[in-house]
Amino acid sequence: MVVDPAMSHPQHQYNLLIFPLGKTGLNPIACAAYSVNRKHMFGTRDIERLQKNFPPFIGLLGGKLVNLDYQTKSAHFTFDVPTDFCHSVDVIQGGFVTAMLDAAMSHAAFASDDTVMGLSSLEISTRYLDVARAGKLRAIGRVVRMSYKTAFLEGELRGLDDVLIATTQSVAKLSRRKGENPASASTDVSS
Repeated sequence: MVVDPAMSHPQHQYNLLIFPLGKTGLNPIACAAYSVNRKHMFGTRDIERLQKNFPPFIGLLGGKLVNLDYQTKSAHFTFDVPTDFCHSVDVIQGGFVTAMLDAAMSHAAFASDDTVMGLSSLEISTRYLDVARAGKLRAIGRVVRMSYKTAFLEGELRGLDDVLIATTQSVAKLSRRKGENPASASTDVSS
């Protein structure tokens, strides 16, 4: 039996197993084995892959994806927001707060299932609990539940002093690669 490491995927463990067939070499029929490593933490390669596809506004807001956690299906961002996106001297405009939270939530969905190619918010609700000021902030987005076409997401924005600034919940429509189904039709991390 030969295991092809090129077929290994960082989120799930995929191995292509090729069984020998006598003197003629390898069997043309390959058997794919699939297993999920629940304790896996995403690596640098996954973060770099997602950052390559960032929309420009994330960079304008000083955004950086710093961690992906498969177990909690979450994406962690840091933002260093300049005063260009503020009113009243250093207060970040609310739409930019929602945009940071939306970025974290959508990247949690992209990272938790690599068949997800696009995500469109159907509903998003943001609660502002404290003033968001220019400077360094942390946003965490999580997948609460994901079906084939819909994702339920949540997020929070905190200052570096860990004060909760805003929370959000979102329902999003998922676009997937044609011909591919996710490993499971529904993912629930709330239990």
